[in-house]
Formats: sequence, structure tokens, C-alpha cells
Amino acid sequence: MTTIQKIVTALAVIALLGGSFWYLINTVSAQAAEISSLETQQRQLKQDLKDSQESAKNARAQLEMWQWLYEDLQSGYTEIRKDREAMTAELRSLKEQQDVQDYLDCPMPDDLYDWVRQN
Repeated sequence: MTTIQKIVTALAVIALLGGSFWYLINTVSAQAAEISSLETQQRQLKQDLKDSQESAKNARAQLEMWQWLYEDLQSGYTEIRKDREAMTAELRSLKEQQDVQDYLDCPMPDDLYDWVRQN
């Protein structure tokens, strides 16, 4: 082999090595950019997940508060309903008594009626 062939072969090998090195650098650089992008996306997703969990926790706390308030109101209505039923039963039993019936049927004297209206 002549010197020119050796130089051409050496230049071809150097060009091949340079091209391979350039391809490797570009590939690594592209992968690094992709990794950086994915890491940024991962941080954003973690923050979104954290915010979503906090929002769900707040919503759950509000729901529990509203449920407690509803149950409290319902228990109040239940007590009122029971009291009303007891009072209605008591009024019914009073109306059945003869002396109460006589009192209710007794007309109010006119003088007493006028006095009540004036005072």
C-alpha cells in the first residue's frame, strides 16, 4: 500500500470515528433534553397530584361539616316532631275530660271580654 492509500484510509477511519462521535454526542444530547423535559413534567405532575389531594381533603372536610349540620338539623326536627305529637296527644286527652269540655263551652262574660280587650 502506498502512502497516499494509507493517508486516505487513515482519513476515512478518522472521518468514520468523527461521524460516530458526532452521532453519539447528538444522541446523548437529545436524550438529555428528553430526560430534562420528563423530569420537569414529573415535578409538575407531582405538584398537581399534591394540590388535587389537598383539594380532595378540603372537600371531604366540608362534606363532613355539612353532614354534621344536616344531622343536627334533622335531630332538631325529630325532637320538635316528637314534642308536637306528645302535645297533640295531651290536648286530645284534655279535650276528652268533661270539666275541660265544660270550661271550653262556657261563654265569657261581656264585662270580662271588654276588660280583656282594653288591657
